[in-house]
Amino acid sequence: MRLSLNWIQSYFESNPNWDDVFEKLTNAGIEIESIETCNDNNIIDQVVEFKITPNRGDCLSLSGLLREISALTDYKIKPIEINEPASTTHSKVNVVMDAASDCPNYVIVNISGVSNKIKLPEEIYIRLSCSGIQSISPIVDITNYVMLTLGQPLHAFDSNKVGMTLQVRLAKNGEELKLLDGTDAKLRNDTLLICDSNNNPVAIAGVMGGFDSGISDDTTSIILESAFFEPKIIAGRAKQYGVSSDSAYRFERGVDTNLQHKALLYAANLIIKYCGGNLGEITHIANLKPRSLVSVAYTKINKLIGTNLGVEDINSILKKLGCTISSDGDILNVVAPSYRFDINIAEDIVEEVARIYGYDNIEAVMPVASHSLNDCQGFTFAKLKDRMLTMGYNEIVAYSFIEEKYEVLLGQKGIEAVKLKNPLAGLNVMHTSLIADLVKVLQGNLNRGHKHVRLFELSRVFHGESVELQPLKLSGLLYGNAISPSWSVVSKSADFYDMKHVVNVLLSDHKDLRFEVCNDSHIFHSGRCAKIYISNNEIGVIGQLHPKIGQELGLPELPYLFELDIDSIQNNIETLELKKLSKFQKVERDLAFIFPADLAVGNVLDTINISNIEYLQALNVFDVYDGANVAAGTKSVAINFIFQADKNLTDDEIEISIKNIINVVKNNFQAEQRS
Repeated sequence: MRLSLNWIQSYFESNPNWDDVFEKLTNAGIEIESIETCNDNNIIDQVVEFKITPNRGDCLSLSGLLREISALTDYKIKPIEINEPASTTHSKVNVVMDAASDCPNYVIVNISGVSNKIKLPEEIYIRLSCSGIQSISPIVDITNYVMLTLGQPLHAFDSNKVGMTLQVRLAKNGEELKLLDGTDAKLRNDTLLICDSNNNPVAIAGVMGGFDSGISDDTTSIILESAFFEPKIIAGRAKQYGVSSDSAYRFERGVDTNLQHKALLYAANLIIKYCGGNLGEITHIANLKPRSLVSVAYTKINKLIGTNLGVEDINSILKKLGCTISSDGDILNVVAPSYRFDINIAEDIVEEVARIYGYDNIEAVMPVASHSLNDCQGFTFAKLKDRMLTMGYNEIVAYSFIEEKYEVLLGQKGIEAVKLKNPLAGLNVMHTSLIADLVKVLQGNLNRGHKHVRLFELSRVFHGESVELQPLKLSGLLYGNAISPSWSVVSKSADFYDMKHVVNVLLSDHKDLRFEVCNDSHIFHSGRCAKIYISNNEIGVIGQLHPKIGQELGLPELPYLFELDIDSIQNNIETLELKKLSKFQKVERDLAFIFPADLAVGNVLDTINISNIEYLQALNVFDVYDGANVAAGTKSVAINFIFQADKNLTDDEIEISIKNIINVVKNNFQAEQRS
């Protein structure tokens, strides 16, 4: 957004230090992109371009920026004065409201006897020009001027063309409307319309007016409209119909729900002042909902920010932002002003306090180490990311939407993908699995000559539109060699066990982690796939990509992948216990067993682990053999066992544990001990 610096400065009671103001704005999230000199009709001015983030639609105006500067600095700012003109005629526009939920505040008035041929003060033209808005006609220029000043888009109809009754309704498929820029719009039934006395469309609400209802030089009577349209009904409509407008840009980000009457009066006053005319009676239809109360503890605010702000300091910051506050002990209750759509939860309050207080003023404090771990400390997203990064994996942040062909190949089986109404560059569905993201990024890396790729992503997937159907997932991909090529190490191609090792490291805090062979996955290679369990609860899957998918996507090799359901893991968090390391010697023993060739050895290890063998600390398979001296249809599996205690173990104690292991294996599996 561009604004004249002289215009902004005219509202300050004293000359501000603009370097200081701009620095504070930038630190608070409103970046100054450029400052340019403008020479318009020999009047020298500077034009400031502000980068307004999508969540701060309240700052897309002069008044919004003045509010923000006032909250960040001690400069005194003059209020924008609005003189309310009195009605001089009894003419009144009738409104038929058939879309109250999409248009909860609608204000409209007739102004007759106007002249659209006069010249406005040069100051208005310069301010519009500096903001990148071309002068069209006195009345339209005034509506644009009010929009820049207050942030409320307005629209003027020629009342002789539309009549004295307007209807607000949704479009019907097949209706058409020629817009002001000449575009012929074929309307869809999700588009909000303003219609004339004959119920014919005369404007796409919040986007653009119709060509045949617009005002001209000969217009003598207008209907001035000021409305609040729900952002969701406006979002994407301009793009949908191939047009662009400053109104849509603001409406889809959200405008002040209580600004409509004020903006209408401001515009009407300017029109009557410069264009003449008689003001009719104002029609106002309101169906506004009050802002929700947000509660947060003062102690939580300080804890999350890392400060020790007093109650009055926090209250003062929120009052500067226009919030209504009350407190009950440590609990702070906040009602955000009507123009702040981005303040809805406790964390939003915390962010606002930190932003206005100043991130540079927050003292850097080293974390305090602790020897006790609670459930939350035992499992954190940061820990998962750190472990993946430590193992050499690179994090990706992909779009939540993806091409449908990838979703069909790699999406969650049995889940119908959420489709986008306005697809972007072919990305037309929300992903149901992160595996598609990883494989797509792998393709991009292979196309650029990379031969060894390690990726992971931590993000939500979409099994529906409601929050509870958007689980958090962590997925990883391994392609190429198991380790980076080196002259000193003989590398090998990655296999299932390299990927399994990654999962073991990730979930090393869980002693009941196990893997179970699966053969029913449409994504993974049959026989090279396993379901992942914690305490008998399925929390994920691991495997090699199915050859058919690899062939269809043109992959020279098949990657290994895993996907974990973070919500399920969190529900199975175990309380961690820190134990003192034993100072006594470990004892190792090896045993070999003959098993059926198709037996999953992992089941044997899991069974031994849950049998509570005394002194057993760890076990590991170190050899699998099915050659000579081993009967057909069987295999020999050698397992290493490690025993340790807080004392020196005797041979008799070790022998008892070994016998118990042999009994567990023989009783649960068709096994024989191999001598």
